[in-house]
Amino acid sequence: MIENEHVIELLDAYALGALEEAETNSVEAHVADCVECWNEMTTAQEAAGLLSLSVAIHEAPARLGERIISTAQRETSPVPIERRRGFWGRFSRPIGIGAMGVASVAVIAVGLTMQQQVDDLEAENAALNAELRAETFALEQELADTEARVAEQEILFAVSSDENAQEFAVAPRSGSVEGSASYAYSPDARQGVVECIGLEPLPPGMLYQLWVESDEGTHPMATFQPVDGECLVTMSLGYLESAPTAIGITTEMIPGGLDEPSTPWLLYSEIPQD
Repeated sequence: MIENEHVIELLDAYALGALEEAETNSVEAHVADCVECWNEMTTAQEAAGLLSLSVAIHEAPARLGERIISTAQRETSPVPIERRRGFWGRFSRPIGIGAMGVASVAVIAVGLTMQQQVDDLEAENAALNAELRAETFALEQELADTEARVAEQEILFAVSSDENAQEFAVAPRSGSVEGSASYAYSPDARQGVVECIGLEPLPPGMLYQLWVESDEGTHPMATFQPVDGECLVTMSLGYLESAPTAIGITTEMIPGGLDEPSTPWLLYSEIPQD
């Protein structure tokens, strides 16, 4: 029976298709029952594949195919040469066309496996990046919501704790309008709060918009959608050059944010001046 040591010496040449048919058959019969040599053969085949992939590819001469076929036909009876032990000594033997085909198949198989691994890594990396972007967006949105709630609480506290705060009703402009609102304003903090009740739900694509008038003109404050007819809207008016003189609510098309109201006042009241 062929020994492990002798088989291991042949494995590199086997991976490159450089063995004669009898040696090839012996190696394949041995590794079928020997786990150690099977593992060594797998390593040798992978090394052969990587070796071929590391060589630059050049276009073959036009007559190379004809010369290969001609040489193969002349070597139907190989000329014996001195056998040398070891891996490199076996490269002195002619490599048959069949053996070259086996080596090519092994190289292609290893190349396809490596390409599949690269594709899998790229797909996994893309999925991780998408997940990271989604988590980052969710965190940024949560932070923005938290900051908005904190700012709202600060305005509510400033208005409710100001002994000089003004408070009055924002009345409907016509008898057909349902709902009402109240407005509280802190002159010291220059911040205000609007609370509304009984507002009707709007058709799709519409929203309510809050406005403040001053000596400089009409200023858009905020857009909102009431919940069960109710709203609580806070405003910071520190950027106004003068105190607000009136407050009103209109209905606007989404997304709102206009410079001037596009519809008549729904609720409106002048702010008493000291």
